[in-house]
Amino acid sequence: MIEIRKYQKGDEKGIILLWQNIFDKLGLKNDIHKINEQWWKWRVDGNPIGKPKIYLALDNGKIVAHHMAERLTLLSDEKEKIIYQGMLSMVEKKYKGMLLLKMINLIVKETKKEDALAYGFPNNDSLYLFEKMGWKNTGEVPVLGRYLNPLLRVLDTKKLFGNYKILDVKTFNKDIDKFLSTLNKNRLSIKRSSDFLNWRYSDDSQKRYKKIILAQKNEIKGFAVFRCGKFNNRKVGIIMDIFAENKDYFKILLSKIVNYFSKEGMEFVTCYMLKKSPFYNTLKWRGFFQVPKFLLPKRNFFLLLNGNERESSIENWDVSYGDWDSV
Repeated sequence: MIEIRKYQKGDEKGIILLWQNIFDKLGLKNDIHKINEQWWKWRVDGNPIGKPKIYLALDNGKIVAHHMAERLTLLSDEKEKIIYQGMLSMVEKKYKGMLLLKMINLIVKETKKEDALAYGFPNNDSLYLFEKMGWKNTGEVPVLGRYLNPLLRVLDTKKLFGNYKILDVKTFNKDIDKFLSTLNKNRLSIKRSSDFLNWRYSDDSQKRYKKIILAQKNEIKGFAVFRCGKFNNRKVGIIMDIFAENKDYFKILLSKIVNYFSKEGMEFVTCYMLKKSPFYNTLKWRGFFQVPKFLLPKRNFFLLLNGNERESSIENWDVSYGDWDSV
């Protein structure tokens, strides 16, 4: 008999086993997070924003389906709202159908009751389930990329202005909060803070993120987080987050990132960037192109629940790989 209920402490062992049975082979060719007890302590128990919503389905005590909504903060019209990220949607093959839909529906009801929002990047198999539950498909996030070969290095040799310093950091101190408060408030985004950034990038024991700060006259003008990865057995440089005060500072950060990936032997560099972002054209001028959909392992649909008219348009958002649970 199938039982659907909320997560109880200790259930993570069965959830981890379910993930291993479904996704473990994916990690052979792709550099993804491995869901284990260490991951659970970091991503679930350690989230500084709060605890997630978790539902699971059991068949005679065995966990056969799972869905989680991770708690985050949305910056919208200079206000902060609670927003959840749908993640770890998974179900054993023979149980596919209404089971996952029922669990998503339970979390949807809780989210609406809390007057919160939710977003997600569902995989191709679960996209229709989210849309059926009333999630707004706001559109696709463009995946930009660029090959790292000597012929394109001429794009990175332009002289950059000013006296500035690029500092490698292990963690972000409170100075980053002051910089983040100055960014464009007309754009919607998942809130970054020193606490969030340190949890997301410094506390993660599985991935080695490179974190840099651009400073001029002792003031932070931008920062970036990036790492070396592997997708379909290809060495890929991934830009997780890149924020800057203006295009000139953005170019400096981008040059640093591209040079780092070249030295590390990456074949390709990629990032998310919306077309309405002030930095989209800067990336295009530096040799980045929109990766064709047929080359992507999954479509990058951005779904939203319970948003107002402005929040439900993807063109008003800043979205990065740092907003996605899989990288």
